[in-house]
Amino acid sequence: MHIAFGHHTVKLRVWPSEQEMRDHVLACKSGSLILGEDSIQYHGFYSIEFHLGISGLSSFGIGLISEGHGLVPHLLLSPKKSEVLVGFNNKAICVNIIKKCIAFSIELESLFRCFVHFFDRESILIFHEFGLVSISESGHIQWSYAKDIIVGCIIEEASLKLHFLDEPSVTLNVSTGKPV
Repeated sequence: MHIAFGHHTVKLRVWPSEQEMRDHVLACKSGSLILGEDSIQYHGFYSIEFHLGISGLSSFGIGLISEGHGLVPHLLLSPKKSEVLVGFNNKAICVNIIKKCIAFSIELESLFRCFVHFFDRESILIFHEFGLVSISESGHIQWSYAKDIIVGCIIEEASLKLHFLDEPSVTLNVSTGKPV
């Protein structure tokens, strides 16, 4: 299955071994990157293959090494900028597929959980196990909040209500990260 991504398409795969993932990604005609080589343990192997342009004859690959903590990697596609934000382990890494390089990288305080993109605010929330980080679409950290294991979240207009495992819930202003 392919996913439309601007003028490109994306193909995602899971691999049984690191070597199979590497062989596949390194065979991409327009280059490749391997993310997660600094992982403490190697337990999950993924590839993201971008077939470039309408013809899709050329491809750029991203290999991903996951520590396998039960959380699968997530992608947030930004077709206008030809970028993909990849969340895995305790990182969020943005790759520009035209320039074939890392645009920015965010180190998280705990394991990555998910992304929420606010198009109207041009900001992205990166949730991790103990909190979240708000960044601009260009990767600048706007604010962060960490407290306890997040078990639930409700987003309503300009506020974000976080529910924690052992701490009282808190409501934050989405723009500032300050308690409401």
